[in-house]
Amino acid sequence: MSDYYDSDDDVVLVRQESPDGHGFRARSAWEQSELERQMFSWSLQDVLNKNLLKKKVKKIPKTFTSLKDYMQSFMVPLIEETRADLCSALEGIKHAPATEVVRMEQRSTDQAIFSVVLKVPDPGSPRRDEVYDPRDADVLVLTDRKPRHVSDLGRTGKSYVIGSVLKSGGGDGTVVRLSRRPEQGLLLFAVFLINMTTYNRIQNALDVHAAACRNTSIIEKMLDPKGRMVVDGDLEKIFMDSRVRRLQPCLMQGTGWTQSLSSMLQLLEHPLVQYDKYVEDIENEKMELVKEENVVTNELVRRKKNLRVQETSSNKEKVQKLQKKLQEIQKELVQSEPDEQLQALFKSDEDRNRSLFRNLVSQAQAVVRFELKEARSFCVEMLWHLSVRFELPDMFDTRSIEDFLLQRTKSLLCTASNAYRLLGQQKADPFEVLVVDEAAQLKECESLIALQLPGVCLAVLIGDEFQLPALVKSEVCRNAGFGRSLFERLTSLGQPKHLLEVQYRMHPWISKFPVASFYDGRIVDGPNVLNRNYERRHLTGPMYGSYSFINIDGGNESTGKHGQSITNPIEAAAVVRILQRLFKESVDTRRAVSVGVVSPYRGQRFQGAEEDVIIFSAVRNNTAGKIGFLADINRTNVALTRAKHCLWILGNAKTLASGKTIWRQIVADAKDRGHFFDAKDDKDLSDAVIKAAIDLGEVESLLKFDGLRIGGGGGSRSGVRW
Repeated sequence: MSDYYDSDDDVVLVRQESPDGHGFRARSAWEQSELERQMFSWSLQDVLNKNLLKKKVKKIPKTFTSLKDYMQSFMVPLIEETRADLCSALEGIKHAPATEVVRMEQRSTDQAIFSVVLKVPDPGSPRRDEVYDPRDADVLVLTDRKPRHVSDLGRTGKSYVIGSVLKSGGGDGTVVRLSRRPEQGLLLFAVFLINMTTYNRIQNALDVHAAACRNTSIIEKMLDPKGRMVVDGDLEKIFMDSRVRRLQPCLMQGTGWTQSLSSMLQLLEHPLVQYDKYVEDIENEKMELVKEENVVTNELVRRKKNLRVQETSSNKEKVQKLQKKLQEIQKELVQSEPDEQLQALFKSDEDRNRSLFRNLVSQAQAVVRFELKEARSFCVEMLWHLSVRFELPDMFDTRSIEDFLLQRTKSLLCTASNAYRLLGQQKADPFEVLVVDEAAQLKECESLIALQLPGVCLAVLIGDEFQLPALVKSEVCRNAGFGRSLFERLTSLGQPKHLLEVQYRMHPWISKFPVASFYDGRIVDGPNVLNRNYERRHLTGPMYGSYSFINIDGGNESTGKHGQSITNPIEAAAVVRILQRLFKESVDTRRAVSVGVVSPYRGQRFQGAEEDVIIFSAVRNNTAGKIGFLADINRTNVALTRAKHCLWILGNAKTLASGKTIWRQIVADAKDRGHFFDAKDDKDLSDAVIKAAIDLGEVESLLKFDGLRIGGGGGSRSGVRW
């Protein structure tokens, strides 16, 4: 049996084997999926064990004999990647959002399902983003205190408690399934770990039984390496959220289009009745305002008496608030009078209908009186026709309107994961063509979600296999090829591809190295970047031209006590100083400039974005010449191809050029082209580096600067100069 849970659905499908081998049944989303069952079975030590599933994860082949083999080849790697994501979250748990559990109530007798009420963050608090606000399909951990390290979770010797959010934001609290019932009487905190929505959707896309009910023709073509797959290379209004916001008021009962039609008809057919109702509503509003005025006045009198007895800042503040409230009520009372023109039009005599007509036509010229009568009759006729023929869907909640739009769309832009929503749209028109952008950055198993859309018979994959691949946290999965894209697999099997051979982003000095090194010189610069006006000088001096490698001799890389990421504070100080100068220059010249700071550490992935100026901080600085995943050619390609006008690389040339990696070529190329500079050659930048070294107490870093001399007599330190 294969089943799944998705965060957007309260009811999902589960495959239940029947004697004839067919059939799906609906089940509650509270039933546990296989992926969640695996996750709940792991101990804390299991999650942290990077070799837990190493022997079970097999290398994913390039060709497949059947749809079943194809889909099953991704399942164990998917489970391992989920474990690795959990492991990563636990290792960085110190920075995870958390909140206090206010109350818990068990919802199911046979399962550990609870309604959990969590402490709501104060909207005005500067640290509100650190407070956990649950979403559907979140995975959380319950602890008796906010953990500062993963070891805090196992200090009691008892198994840790994790939970899966089944439904968030309900009136009775958040519905959560827990791995076990927590001990009673403990103060608990809920700490966010990961969200499972994408994992759940991939699992469902890999369900062979569920796939039998979907369109898999395009997928089956791609199993054969000789298949026929072809690979080629005011916006707010189109977004789903915007359309729903605009449609929702139109469909609301009592205020939407239906009510508006009815109101217009009643006004034209029975104007006196509508006017009487209008006046009655105003009178009722005035009565309520008078009542409120009396209450506020009495309270104000009482507070003033108290103020004479005991004059405190609190009493003064309350009196001032009451006085302000009274003024607002009195202002509303003055405004709550029928419109003067309407009063004149509807003024009463013995025959009200005759009076209304006489008052109306008296305000119009004789030549248009007939036209007014004709127009009224025409409007009444059209409104009656619309009220009978204009059928609106009976819906007003967000999800129903979204489904209504999805069923009628002809062209849709969405993420691969969100394409899952379309799989359950039985009434939707089928799509014929699927275009996947950034296809080389998408795991093949994740692309299956969109490839199974009804009607798809042609898929166009657009991507660049020389840039960043999909993010895979598990080394075991990475070695098994779990992060490989469909784009990469098909091109490796000889599928023809069309190269988009003109680049329109980078200044030629920036594009020269990546085009020669990564694309064999097959890409040419577009006419826009070859124009002399494309060159920008945002800072003075040769160091800040279109392309520079700025050597930072000072500084040492380091990691925190529990940190997984490498830092270089002195190199960071140099980056900050350049940013400060760019900001000042932008303000002084009143010329906007977009700047991106890219670093390979702390998970900064910059693919797809572009900026006027890119400052790349290489971070690595060590005597062993170790540069870690900086040696990855795809990652380097991304770093060097995001800038439009200026690319400034900051790094330690000696460390980067020590190994036989692409960075040895980058440093050599910068020197050959005259684009290599030392930070000490710019006095302002040198000052910033030296100040940072002094503040950090890194004397060795100061001595690395060739232009720095520390002198003095009689053993005393006389000063620092350069």
